[in-house]
Amino acid sequence: MKTYSGIIKELTLSCSDIKDKIPYITTYISKMEMEEIICEVNQALQPDFCYTLYEQISLNENSIRIGQTTLKCGHKIVSLLKGSQKIAVISCTIGAQITEICNAYTQNYDYMKAYICDILANAAIEKLTNHIKKALRHDPENKGLSITSHFSPGYCEWNIEEQPLLLSLLPQEQCPVMLTSSCLMIPVKSISGIIGIGKNVQYKESGCDLCRLPNCIYKKQVRHTQNEM
Repeated sequence: MKTYSGIIKELTLSCSDIKDKIPYITTYISKMEMEEIICEVNQALQPDFCYTLYEQISLNENSIRIGQTTLKCGHKIVSLLKGSQKIAVISCTIGAQITEICNAYTQNYDYMKAYICDILANAAIEKLTNHIKKALRHDPENKGLSITSHFSPGYCEWNIEEQPLLLSLLPQEQCPVMLTSSCLMIPVKSISGIIGIGKNVQYKESGCDLCRLPNCIYKKQVRHTQNEM
């Protein structure tokens, strides 16, 4: 069992991170305003991460045992972890300042800038998660091994109430996030989860296509958008 943690100084955002989500953004806001928001967000970023590698694991039908801890992540996630010889338990955040900026824009009724700020925050947390995945791929101890995507409580059948159990697998003094009584993470723009590592695992990007939750509001939004296209 090994733990890695640190602060990523080189993580930055650009106009392309917005245009990927809103191709015609300059029809709603000037390029100068957009660049000002990007600069403000980049200065507010506080990327921090921690992950622990576990080799003592076992996969069951609906759960995975990591060390002495059993996570009831559900059959779908277990199937996506099939072939794992190790599990990386991860946690990362971009800090609280970016949420404060988004809230300030919202309080001033500047909803477009708040929306752009939120898009940038999501892009930053995605880049930070990809940094962890890259580190796992290039770790000499994982030579010849592949990784799965990351899977988090709240995804598929994995109950979000297992967040405390998941984070208990990370050293408390190195874990960059805390939990509320309702198992939400602080700072808000944070991710926790597990990544499988093994010779025969497959990387399948986690998303709505893999999840079968029937009452997920986010899936309904995706379907509604697709129907309008």
